[in-house]
Amino acid sequence: MSAILGDMSKVTGTVNIRGSIAYVPQQPWIINATLKENILFGHEMDQGFYDKVVEACALKPDIVMLPAGDMTEIGEKGINLSGGQKTRLSLACAVYARADIYIMNDPLSAVDAHVSVAHRSTATGAMANSGNASKKLHRSMLMGVINSPMSFFDMTPLGRIINRFSSDIQTCDFSIPGNISTMVYVLFTISSSVFVIVYSTPLLVIIFLPLIYFYQYLQKMYICSSRKITRINSSTRSPVFAHLQETLCGASSIRAYNHQDRFIRNNE
Repeated sequence: MSAILGDMSKVTGTVNIRGSIAYVPQQPWIINATLKENILFGHEMDQGFYDKVVEACALKPDIVMLPAGDMTEIGEKGINLSGGQKTRLSLACAVYARADIYIMNDPLSAVDAHVSVAHRSTATGAMANSGNASKKLHRSMLMGVINSPMSFFDMTPLGRIINRFSSDIQTCDFSIPGNISTMVYVLFTISSSVFVIVYSTPLLVIIFLPLIYFYQYLQKMYICSSRKITRINSSTRSPVFAHLQETLCGASSIRAYNHQDRFIRNNE
């Protein structure tokens, strides 16, 4: 951490850092200025983003309590603030910087429990939008199943639950990214072809306009049917998983009764 920040004396070698850095120390560093100036820290004012940062860092209740709001003078070393407020202010300063690299030295150690939960939930939402959607969906689904009452397991076939955690998650991990990549490639190819054709023969625009409406109609029909087919395909796999699960659980009994062939035929 000190090496990245440049606080260590380099004897040999090089330290390459790509992008800007924002640092949240364990002991918050506050300048003798207003709360707003501490958050902006020399950056230009962006009211919309500023409001989002204040809310995400749980500073809004503190600002309401201050006599002059975010224009309140903090004092030297943040003498007018509590330890948790200083930490939240330091975190807000780092978030507002929109840096490429964030270095945080245990920034949640001095905040209250409910504030820590708010920070973690906000960060989780941000990370989910950055490419971890499948992981978060799986965790959310797992916690939902774990916290379900026993009646849920009595009424829901085990194969259906396994199907949700296997094929559905596989779709999120592989099918959707692949389809998006294909869609981008096809859109780029079609757009390039249409641009070249229209540029060389402008009269073809008259033909392309009706085709656009026609393909939009086909797209609506396809999406409607594709959604239903996908749902049916997913539901038909559940009995297979259920049969496999009960076969594995009763393997000893099946071998004892010598019914292996019957269960193999049922599986086929």
